[in-house]
Amino acid sequence: MSRYDSRSGDPTSYRDRRSDSGFGGSVRSSSSKKDYDGGESPKKFDLEGLSHFEKNFYVESPTVAAMSERDVEEYRLRREITVEGRDVPKPIKDFGDIGFPDYVLEEISKAGFVEPTPIQAQGWPMALKGRDLIGIAETGSGKTLAYLLPAIVHVNAQPILSPGDGPIVLVLAPTRELAVQIQQEATKFGASSKIKSTCIYGGVPKGPQVRDLQKGVEIVIATPGRLIDMMESHHTNLRRVTYLVLDEADRMLDMGFDPQIRKIVSQIRPDRQTLYWSATWPKEVEQLSRQFLYNPYKVIIGSQDLKANHAIRQHVDIVSENQKYNKLVKLLEDIMDGSRILIFMDTKKGCDQITRQLRMDGWPALSIHGDKSQAERDWVLSEFKAGKSPIMTATDVAARGLDVKDVKYVINYDFPGSLEDYVHRIGRTGRAGAKGTAYTFFTAANARFAKDLINILEEAGQKISPELASMGRGAPPPLSEVLVEAARGAKSYGYCEEEFRIKPTQLKQFQGKDFSSPSSSSSSMGTHPPPPPPPQPPKESFARRYKFLWPLLLTVNLAVGAYIFMRTKKKDTDVELVDEVATPVETTATVTVPLDKSLPTPIVKEPPPKLRQPISENQQLELFKWILEEKRKIKTNDPEERKRIDEEKALLKQFIRTKSVPSI
Repeated sequence: MSRYDSRSGDPTSYRDRRSDSGFGGSVRSSSSKKDYDGGESPKKFDLEGLSHFEKNFYVESPTVAAMSERDVEEYRLRREITVEGRDVPKPIKDFGDIGFPDYVLEEISKAGFVEPTPIQAQGWPMALKGRDLIGIAETGSGKTLAYLLPAIVHVNAQPILSPGDGPIVLVLAPTRELAVQIQQEATKFGASSKIKSTCIYGGVPKGPQVRDLQKGVEIVIATPGRLIDMMESHHTNLRRVTYLVLDEADRMLDMGFDPQIRKIVSQIRPDRQTLYWSATWPKEVEQLSRQFLYNPYKVIIGSQDLKANHAIRQHVDIVSENQKYNKLVKLLEDIMDGSRILIFMDTKKGCDQITRQLRMDGWPALSIHGDKSQAERDWVLSEFKAGKSPIMTATDVAARGLDVKDVKYVINYDFPGSLEDYVHRIGRTGRAGAKGTAYTFFTAANARFAKDLINILEEAGQKISPELASMGRGAPPPLSEVLVEAARGAKSYGYCEEEFRIKPTQLKQFQGKDFSSPSSSSSSMGTHPPPPPPPQPPKESFARRYKFLWPLLLTVNLAVGAYIFMRTKKKDTDVELVDEVATPVETTATVTVPLDKSLPTPIVKEPPPKLRQPISENQQLELFKWILEEKRKIKTNDPEERKRIDEEKALLKQFIRTKSVPSI
């Protein structure tokens, strides 16, 4: 039996302590809803009322103990491991050095792992010592197993669960896909020790998740929102949680989960073991870690600065917005060999549009984003993993933690909003020692990221195009791209795109000039005339300025026309009735007309056409006064709406004051 398997002992000692104050008890005795209110300060627990638990399980193997300080430094330098903290344990070199139970080592052997990754070599001893831990490593470096295997050891050393107890290990993840992926790994490596786990996330029915929690599970992997819902519904509690993991902590803060994380952590005993895992280390994550962690270890793989995986070959193409799709199709024709291709978009609408266009053009593409149901997202992900649909378009919901084998290419159709997201996106390829390629479409609108992107490319030893280097130096983008963007922006504001398009003859005088250096422009002032001013938007016409009066005048004219028509119709009907009464009907006389003589053609005198009488100015002025009174009754809080109404009232007052109406 392994030294970690203390669960076989008599668990009644723990059941006897359930009556003490602290975290024991049934589910229904959990904290009330007001305890989860983010407005209150976190609940302070009395450590004296809590049952004791064991969290230090690390015993240094003879092989690791024989390593000298010089050997440790050389190993850490070779694998780019940086550590911080006091009493830092030595790293391990082999799976047998950590002393995992035999059933865990069997699962590692089945997975085909040869040696621990750098984050595992240094992170496992730290996690098994029971201290809080901060782990920073690039994507695809094995962070998931770095905290799951110590979690399995931690669970096996605790008393077994009693009815009504919550989980022992809680893992918080930002997205549903990442949570499901972690749960699959936990099931695979925890099955041999009969450790049960479940995944709690939104977008699916609660019933199966509630049943799992009521049966009792040792490991819960959850997204913050659904977990809080389960806690407030009294379906679970966190009184038994002694091992807390925050995976992809920076992404959770980016998604606005800071209040939910604080609410969850406030319900966990303060002497827990907390592990913080991330691929980047922004200031927001650092500030949150200072509040949740006590005397932590810190292990950094590589540099703490932002950098990309060196196993990924990166290509950055400078394109305009309207060239993207054609460039994408041409790229797919070159690289499509049956391998999996992941295409990232910025928006959900753009993701659906590009997927629809690709499928119309014959490409096997599916999309995944936050607006799709969880069942559809799971189906799309399974089709992509199985290779039935080798092309998948996605938003940043698939940029963090998603581990799909054999993703050979990643295409950034839209450049992300931050360099951290760029690193995570391209990190979906080149995982677990494999090679990968990333293509990025970079436009003039992304120029503010050029300098930092060049630093990432240079650090990874990638080739930098001259256009990108020019953007990094602050040079303006090509004039043609600026004009295209200006025309597109003018079209979005209602102006004709042709009004902003410069002719090729006008564009020639700008070509060949260097606008980035002031000396070149100043030297050419005497020989060349100054460039013409940019085209101005057309002035607003009278019809556009008073467009709110058009429906009113049209309605008035239609009403008057209908009134005059009805009056005319009534008069014509009265005349026909009088003629029918005045004309006698002869029924006895028979008139015979010779066949050779034709009847004379009657001469019909048509009445002169009746013209519609226009509305008098007095009637129109009365109508404007009525409209002005109605406008005054309108109350709105929208500044733009209030400004428009004030302009209309001012125009109406002007018409009434001058006793004149606009001619349409």
